[in-house]
Amino acid sequence: MVLETNDDNFMKDVLENKGRCVVKFKNNSCHLCSNLSSIYTKISEKYKDYFKFFVVDTLKNKKLRTTFVKSGVPTLYIFGKTEVHEIPDPKKPSDKTWFSEEYVEEILRDFLKKEKE
Repeated sequence: MVLETNDDNFMKDVLENKGRCVVKFKNNSCHLCSNLSSIYTKISEKYKDYFKFFVVDTLKNKKLRTTFVKSGVPTLYIFGKTEVHEIPDPKKPSDKTWFSEEYVEEILRDFLKKEKE
């Protein structure tokens, strides 16, 4: 399940959350963002026991866009129990979605392994 958050609720929804969160920063005019939506929803169902998943519309939430989006959308972040990581751009981005399902899952699995160490 993917929840929407915004400038007003981000602190409570994500930063003060006691669990791990993944946040997708997007805007509705971005074809990569739109195409990534189904993959992101699928991953959210698969990893719902490990992460809460959120989406931020950067056109409506300028504070969050300024803070987290450095080189355009889509941008993905993982907020762990003590650390925040931007998911790096893939070496071979998808022309359709930028981030492939396999790539995002690999990053999430690696993040979970590191947190256990």
